[in-house]
Amino acid sequence: MSETRNLVRIFIASPSDVQKERGIVDDVVKELNTTIGDTYNVRIETKKWENNTYPAIGEYSQGVINDQIGDYDIFVGIMKHKFGSPTLHADSGTEEEFNRAYENYKNDGTCKNLMLFFNKESLPQDTDFEQFKKVLDFKQKLSSKGILYREYENDGKFEKDFRITLSECIKNIYETNANIIRNDSGFVSTCLSDEFSQYLNSSGNLFTHSSGLDISLEDIYVPLNLKILDNETKTEKRTNIEDLTSALDIDGILYNIVGGESSGKTALCKYLFKRYFNQDLFPVLLSGSDINSNIRLDNIIRVVNDKIGKQYSSISISATLEKSNNNRFILIIDDFQKSAKGNDKYWKLLVSNIESLFSNIIIVGDVSLPNDELSAYPPFENFEKFHILEFGADLRNKLVEKWYAIGIDTSIESRNEMRKKIDYATRYIKTILGKNFIPAVPIYILGILQSLESVKQSSENYSLHGFYYEHLINDALFHAVDNQKNIGFYRKFLTKLCYGFFYENRKSVSIDEFDVFHTKYCEEHDVYNIGKTEVKSTLKKSKLLLFDSEVTVGHKYVYYFFVAKYIADNLDKEDIQEIVKKLCKRIFKNEFANIIMFITHLSKSPMIINELINNANDIFREYEPNKLEDEIEDINKLIQDIPQKIITDIDVDKERDDQLKLEAELEEKQKEFDEDNTNYTYFSLDDDVAGIDLLAKMN
Repeated sequence: MSETRNLVRIFIASPSDVQKERGIVDDVVKELNTTIGDTYNVRIETKKWENNTYPAIGEYSQGVINDQIGDYDIFVGIMKHKFGSPTLHADSGTEEEFNRAYENYKNDGTCKNLMLFFNKESLPQDTDFEQFKKVLDFKQKLSSKGILYREYENDGKFEKDFRITLSECIKNIYETNANIIRNDSGFVSTCLSDEFSQYLNSSGNLFTHSSGLDISLEDIYVPLNLKILDNETKTEKRTNIEDLTSALDIDGILYNIVGGESSGKTALCKYLFKRYFNQDLFPVLLSGSDINSNIRLDNIIRVVNDKIGKQYSSISISATLEKSNNNRFILIIDDFQKSAKGNDKYWKLLVSNIESLFSNIIIVGDVSLPNDELSAYPPFENFEKFHILEFGADLRNKLVEKWYAIGIDTSIESRNEMRKKIDYATRYIKTILGKNFIPAVPIYILGILQSLESVKQSSENYSLHGFYYEHLINDALFHAVDNQKNIGFYRKFLTKLCYGFFYENRKSVSIDEFDVFHTKYCEEHDVYNIGKTEVKSTLKKSKLLLFDSEVTVGHKYVYYFFVAKYIADNLDKEDIQEIVKKLCKRIFKNEFANIIMFITHLSKSPMIINELINNANDIFREYEPNKLEDEIEDINKLIQDIPQKIITDIDVDKERDDQLKLEAELEEKQKEFDEDNTNYTYFSLDDDVAGIDLLAKMN
């Protein structure tokens, strides 16, 4: 019995300099006909003037092409550096074809979608700038009509973007069709529920943008880098989540991904869902808390099907107890540490049961998930294991670029200005992150970007950096303290506590010691209405302090800030001035250097800068400056002609990407160096500096 398929017609319009892209279109269409073509019972067909027209007579040549091409469902326009030759009704055949498609799209709906792609690689030396100016003008025309377009840097990016965009477009066409199309396998075109779509698109945080536009997760999401945890080879290889999820293994996938607090785990799960959904699979997103103490097979299936019903508004299949029936499902579990009510002794059995039901499982959780080497009952023996890495220079740059691209036309005319803006922001972010002051994770980086404008309006008593760190602390207290009148108490409490850590050269105190400190502090300051339980609960909620078996400071910037705050507030005292002098002589130690930096943010006293300058002058005081005139005299005699500089044609964006990747690698090496315990880590405030090497003094 023959099968009848619904036809989707795609018209490809472009000038002559994108032949490679036109070939890629054919390859992608051929591939999609075997994937979403089967799923939606459709056949995708391309229409091109070179394949779908024949010699004929008409009013003008483009008019003949228009008549013979006829109707189509999707218009695909591709442009690079050429615009094309004028026609009777437009500046080029491609523009006339677009105008015709646009009118059909608006009026009778015969063209159901417009997809436009622009190459943004660097211009070759033989570029016809008049032609390219017309391309830029055309992009501006699209923007004025409210028409979105995509830009691509190379063939690989075009292929990926075109595949994803075309897949989404075809799904949208048939999801809006009242007659849901079925094929012989029983699958239907799927559609997500409105509520769940809103959840997937939500950035999850109340970020505000200067454009005034609402920010979706897609606007700001940058695929994460992962460290591959290989217990057998002990190697430290890396991958990007985009590469990891580009395809499914025929035998299925089992991934266990862990990350620290605020590392972007939930955003990652949303990304994974959309990524696999766009590959015409059926992802299902669960939280570990959805699977309580009942971890039987039938309960797992019930929970999964309940989620399918809430996440999809149009789907004809459900999960079953037969694993072979569940091959198209991708089970994504966020916050796995909350499963089985957090009782890790049940995790081994739970994971085993899930594996017996599904071939494709991605389990995401915090770093408390057990390491297979250390666990008596390792739950993830069959899983590939990954750890979410912090953002290096390359990913930070991508995030900044996405932030500044929101709501603007990223045309070539504004590229240099955009680069300047991005470079300034990335340098600022790098300074704020410091030497692990705060984790280089998206939520903090976005917070820094959001604060850039407000920082400029900050009080003159603070530098940009000091303002930002204080903003983080105040924001944490604001959301944690029930009675806002008590915020002052918590700031002073933390100032005294952190200075106590510094003065006694400690990094933590026991819970009992913390309680004793609280009692003494309240007695000294006549505070009797804020009890120990309330203080611990509030500071734990603020995450400025961490309460485990001992009490520690949450992030380094919190410790540095409050130690510096105590010193800045008491800088008129002789004993504190002596401490500052000792710090300035020992800034080769990261802790001391950072405390000094924070003091300069919080105090206008010239004492610190003068002390640093005097110490710097002392390093080479016994030496006379060498101006090198005598040493280079003979070299100068050898130079007869001044060398000429040769300017070569380079791809600016590629050079920048390569440089950023190198910078990211160097940052990792620097972290390893900073963590080296021989690098004066344990040097105290009273240790003699006489034996310190010259390089350390020059730090």
